[in-house]
Amino acid sequence: MLFSAGVPPLTRLGAESEITLQFEDAGIPVRVHAYGRRDPVLIRGRGIVVKLRGSCRDDVGSDLARFRGPMGWTHMTDGEILPIVEIDCESIRLHTLMGMFARDRSLRGLLYARAVGRVIAHEIYHVLAATRIHSTTGLAMPRLSPEDLTDGRLRFDVEAAGRMRRNLRWFPGSGPCPAE
Repeated sequence: MLFSAGVPPLTRLGAESEITLQFEDAGIPVRVHAYGRRDPVLIRGRGIVVKLRGSCRDDVGSDLARFRGPMGWTHMTDGEILPIVEIDCESIRLHTLMGMFARDRSLRGLLYARAVGRVIAHEIYHVLAATRIHSTTGLAMPRLSPEDLTDGRLRFDVEAAGRMRRNLRWFPGSGPCPAE
């Protein structure tokens, strides 16, 4: 995946790595390709466009009062989830800022990249599962704390992974579904 101009290489590479890890752990192989100014994630031949908004830098000099709301969202029309995801990098940075403030600069960059990747993966979950439903645990929870986004090994729970794999069976040209 090539992110829009101005995204630091550490953020881009870290987010790509996190996205790949999240879906491979769920039994869903991904390929990430660049496509113009948007960033499609190809999963079993289905393209998902990921659009990044705001500053995708990990600097900590921002004002917390500017937190604007959702870190990511998935587009819908007529009740159907579309393969278009938007990510607000600045909201992610501001949401995770306090937890990263005391960390050294190199670690802060890695944690921010992980957070961006996890928000992207969470939104792609909605596209692949074709649902607005969230899980009670794991990466598909409705609200992710700064710690959920940056620390440990948060993954999709079995329920969320199953929703994605079951729905992938219906994607045209998707081939056989991995064993559940």
